[in-house]
Amino acid sequence: MSDTSDTSNAAPGGDPKAPDEVLAARAVLADAADAALRAAGLPVLREEFAHSGAQVWVDAKADALGGVYARWKISAEMNQAVIACVRERRMDDPLIRRRGEVGAAMNEAVLRVLVASGFEADHFADGFVPPCVRITAAPR
Repeated sequence: MSDTSDTSNAAPGGDPKAPDEVLAARAVLADAADAALRAAGLPVLREEFAHSGAQVWVDAKADALGGVYARWKISAEMNQAVIACVRERRMDDPLIRRRGEVGAAMNEAVLRVLVASGFEADHFADGFVPPCVRITAAPR
């Protein structure tokens, strides 16, 4: 009988984790994307709960959602203001639209910097992650 309490082969959320060599390749790709964004002058975050800036991360899943991603993370101040609008049911507040437009514009900038730097990348959105950029290959 196998012990199901061992989560070493599980990604966050319990999904099967990609093999170590795949994760190592993803880490190299993420580091290269991080360096390209920094070289362009963008602040880059590698922790989920850091401040605002370009965020680069590795999704450890073995399935099709696994890979390397980047997105623009808006400031905590803007995010809190939008949350206040939603809590107060001010859904027509221009700040809500502005937050979406700023996020889309900055994600586009992140994508363009990566493509200009030779990466293969494109916009990515599904029901599980906010709109972001999926990075599939480093410059050759």
